[in-house]
Amino acid sequence: RTRLQTTYTPASQRGAEARGSLPALRALMDGPDKWRLLFRGTSMTAARNMPGNGIFFVSHEYLLLLFDQPTALQRLWCGATTGVIFNLALYPCDAVRARLMVSSPADGGVR
Repeated sequence: RTRLQTTYTPASQRGAEARGSLPALRALMDGPDKWRLLFRGTSMTAARNMPGNGIFFVSHEYLLLLFDQPTALQRLWCGATTGVIFNLALYPCDAVRARLMVSSPADGGVR
């Protein structure tokens, strides 16, 4: 999906292979490095999610401690604030993951 989103071809020049996720997956699986390309970026996703979920859990629990008996609105605020903290802390990792997923050895690797 990421590779399909990052390649732009005008509609007039698109062939049948670039008209959706399944044709793009079929074209990817025809190549010699199909399994390696299919799972490219998975290790970076795991490296992002493991500490990220820890940051999410700790910050959410800390924010909940600010209230004695949190109401539904306060819990919603804690969850939203925790999501912002998660994304601010881990956006650089996500950018590296996306570049890793769309790069190819023919292009010189990650740019």
